[in-house]
Amino acid sequence: MKKWSAGVRWIPTILEKIELKPPAVHFLLGPRQVGKTTTLKLLISRLQAKPKSVFYYRCDRLADFRELDRVLGEYLALR
Repeated sequence: MKKWSAGVRWIPTILEKIELKPPAVHFLLGPRQVGKTTTLKLLISRLQAKPKSVFYYRCDRLADFRELDRVLGEYLALR
């Protein structure tokens, strides 16, 4: 598993507030360059999950919710 935390100099405080008890869906929103991706990658790293058990997808290039629905459908079909 890739160690994302190797070069991190700062731990986001929100990392401690995210509860992962199922069933859970979380959305991490915010302006650019505030640490959203860093937070997610640190969270995934802390889970110590098998790499194939985590689905990470950057949504910044999606046109709309229909495209997200298509991406998720394709992922679930492959799973």
